Amino acid sequence: MSRKTIRKIEKIISQENVRGIKKDLSTGLYRIVTQEVKRDQHTNEIKCNSVEESEELYKITSADDFDRFFKYQDIDGSENTVYLKKVVQENVLE
Repeated sequence: MSRKTIRKIEKIISQENVRGIKKDLSTGLYRIVTQEVKRDQHTNEIKCNSVEESEELYKITSADDFDRFFKYQDIDGSENTVYLKKVVQENVLE
């Protein structure tokens, strides 16, 4: 026999701010991209806002000298970190 559950009348919506990096093809450097995603918990309907790219450019660097970092889980389950250093716009043109 199955059990019936009682749902609340109000909608339960969770909001996620998704961030990642994208390679800029013209310079070979990276931009930070962000997107706001809302999910309705009852219907699993997903609403995505447009992707916003940062104006700043970043290069991948070491853990010794960085401005921002991203952690991600690799295919094998290990956690890795990408370190980014902001690049001054004047240095890009040279």
